[in-house]
Amino acid sequence: MTTQGSSQRTRHAVVMGLGLFGGGVAAARHLVERGWRVLVTDLRGADALRASIDALQACGDAIELRLGEHREEDFERAELVVANPAVDPANPLLEAARRGGARITSELELALDLVEGRPVVLVTGTQGKTSTTTFLHSLLIGAGIPARLGGNMGRPLLEEVTSLADGEVLCVEVSSYQLEALPARARRGVRLAIVTNVLVDHLERHGTPEAYGRAKARVVSLLEPGGLALLPEAWSRGEAVSEALARGLPAGDGSEGARGHEAQGRENGTAPRRVQTHPPGPPEGTHLEAGGVRFDLESASASLATLPRFQLANLRLALEAALELGAAPEALRSALGSLRTPAHRSEVHLLGDRRIVDNGVCTTPEAALGPVAEQPLGSTVLLGGRRKQGLSFEELGRLLASRGDRVHVFGADRDSVTEELQAAGAPTASHATFEEAVDAALDATPQGGTLLFSPACASFDTHRNFEERAQAFLDRVRACDAGTGG
Repeated sequence: MTTQGSSQRTRHAVVMGLGLFGGGVAAARHLVERGWRVLVTDLRGADALRASIDALQACGDAIELRLGEHREEDFERAELVVANPAVDPANPLLEAARRGGARITSELELALDLVEGRPVVLVTGTQGKTSTTTFLHSLLIGAGIPARLGGNMGRPLLEEVTSLADGEVLCVEVSSYQLEALPARARRGVRLAIVTNVLVDHLERHGTPEAYGRAKARVVSLLEPGGLALLPEAWSRGEAVSEALARGLPAGDGSEGARGHEAQGRENGTAPRRVQTHPPGPPEGTHLEAGGVRFDLESASASLATLPRFQLANLRLALEAALELGAAPEALRSALGSLRTPAHRSEVHLLGDRRIVDNGVCTTPEAALGPVAEQPLGSTVLLGGRRKQGLSFEELGRLLASRGDRVHVFGADRDSVTEELQAAGAPTASHATFEEAVDAALDATPQGGTLLFSPACASFDTHRNFEERAQAFLDRVRACDAGTGG
């Protein structure tokens, strides 16, 4: 740990939200190593945060903990505040820090500051961002291009970038919450910005679909001059993208829009950002076209031949990005053979003669449509949790009804979800607990049948996150099959 000398003024930072998954811990450690005195403040108590607190012990008295509360005076005297992505940028405590002259930042921004000038790919979207980022990382490694994976994927980016080698490509998944907190400026090294799709989500934070779309579009403003944006075809023509293309480049203020700024960039010797669009939905057939190159999936591996169709769109994007980064087509064809999908994304498990499909990543009704449609007619579908603000289950209900699926619902909002699904014609059974719902859904699935777990709701009513909920589902199914469920 590096500390300041006696002749230097002590700098005071606040980390707002220690969290359970390492972001707050990584930020606090990073600041202490650079001579800051750090106050970590979180509304949760010590018992809930024990593992994170223990991880800070080596920092000694350079860190002070304020647990179970936030105090406005802590923010008023801070020079730097690192806010958890879950904290709304308009939070009154952050406003108090701004009035006092503090810089508001995030763990992600601190990490990007460290690697500015090195090759970075930023991936966002409503669905498919984890899969696309993971596919890209695997393809680059398989093609002989050093790469590192990080961002909104469970491990803080700061922990990855400190050991990044020269020339190593950083593949970063970013959420709308994280993008909202990043300054909209070009960053040297951000060569690619990928947006998988923009649907409707997180209205509880962003308020409207338009505001959510603007948050996603901010990823384009981070591109360096000459950088490439891979964007959904229809969405790329929207005002949010046009504004983002014109924002943050060294020359001009973008007030003339994307086209005007592009011309201005040429006049000033600044390469304009490039845009390449991709069509909605997955490609048909057993091959992919990316960058003018044909990739045959059936000859690549048995696992890719059975890849869920919705994943093909994510794989196509990853191939486009890998080609842009210099991967050779033949090397990519070879790398396809060892590609694997991330966990809880339509993973198929066999339980005797029954297919158990774990799509636990699904937290919106719209995200459930594709995975449901890919299952055999008359499947059992298990969903539920805390429904997200402003999202309707009507379309999902009509799909389930048309297929004759058996539907089981759990969670805090099971009553309203059940009512909406039944109104759309889907026979639905509601269960008081998560465990009861899993048991009932498994019992309703005959030998040779399929049980799809695709919750379409947030997980926080019953579990810490979707990964924990999905693992709990798999554990319960296996325990019931073994006769040890209880």
